[in-house]
Amino acid sequence: MARLDNKVALITGGESGIGLATARAFAAEGARVRLAGLAADRLEVAGPSSARRRPASASPTSRWGTRWRRPRARPRQRFGGLDILFSNVGISGDIAPLTAYPADVFRRVLDVHVLGAFFLLKHGLPGLCEGGSVIINSSVVGLTSDAGICAYATAKHAQVG
Repeated sequence: MARLDNKVALITGGESGIGLATARAFAAEGARVRLAGLAADRLEVAGPSSARRRPASASPTSRWGTRWRRPRARPRQRFGGLDILFSNVGISGDIAPLTAYPADVFRRVLDVHVLGAFFLLKHGLPGLCEGGSVIINSSVVGLTSDAGICAYATAKHAQVG
């Protein structure tokens, strides 16, 4: 018996990197995996064939908050609920001094990281099974920072908080 047999996981940022690697690892351990992310075309590629043992289904979402309402009920109806919520979606933003940092890019980075985690929890927690797990993926930048990455550092610090 695999460690995640019969568990259902929803992973944001599942179209590449850590999210896709996590989806594959969860599927290899027996989980049924749902993917969400910002790049619908990459989610299609990452979908069913990428999660080897059990298929992952791609569920693209590019507008946090508006699309979250639709998939919320589906996992409960189809699988009986969610066991794992993994908030992983992220973008890096620009690298620029704070005084020259574009406000629209700063807002977009915060929207993806902070509002993305907020909406995953807001709409995912009601479908989370008793004993379920919530994982919010940050980075070392959530504890430190470097010059030029004010939006990313702010977003990662918010996720840690």
